[in-house]
Amino acid sequence: NFDESEWAMALNVLDKVVYYSSDRIDEALKYDIERIVKTHPGEHIYVLPSGNVGKSGNAMAYHAKKVIEALGLPESVLSLLNLKNLDGIKKNAVIALLDDFSGTGESIGKFYNESVKDRVEGKQIEVCALTVAYMKKAADYLMETSSIAVYGTCYDSAFARRGSVFGYEKNMKPVRDFCFKKGEMLFPDWKNTDLKPLGYKNSQALICFEHTTPNNTLPILWYDETIPGSDKRWNA
Repeated sequence: NFDESEWAMALNVLDKVVYYSSDRIDEALKYDIERIVKTHPGEHIYVLPSGNVGKSGNAMAYHAKKVIEALGLPESVLSLLNLKNLDGIKKNAVIALLDDFSGTGESIGKFYNESVKDRVEGKQIEVCALTVAYMKKAADYLMETSSIAVYGTCYDSAFARRGSVFGYEKNMKPVRDFCFKKGEMLFPDWKNTDLKPLGYKNSQALICFEHTTPNNTLPILWYDETIPGSDKRWNA
């Protein structure tokens, strides 16, 4: 993908990527499920996969089931839930909406509003989000729009002016410009779409999972199609 003169810059980006293997996903979910249980003593915690189809949804349901079984807590304390059984849950419970990653909070928010909210109204049920990783802007969005707290590991934008993983602005800006230039090559029509040169809605994420890479992550890490206007394929 890169000229030899760009290798050092490309490797600098790759060095900052956070990769979640299958085992690391299990460890992250175990830690945060235990946090939720401790935060809500005496309440039934239901883990509800957030309805994503395909690899992501199937993978997370599998991981959640494995972690819940390994924790060995009574089913009256912790259990996996599906939408078919949502109407049957009792009062004084907690529903944790499960997803691997939340970049903007929109997917979890949409699932909550369309599939969960009306069915738990008036039941004294608290709803939170359970992720492996999430962006700060997603947590802000979910709290502001639905009062949903997010559990998981929080990450800021890769090129945030303060706290960037690439250091101070003097060091960070050349990396950002490099990633933007390559991303713009992959999405030349980015001004008219949500997919931007630095990820979905400019999320600037650096998160990859064993089963998938979110489109919030920099496109140079997941784009795997012919480069527009050329006959060359970009290799993710």
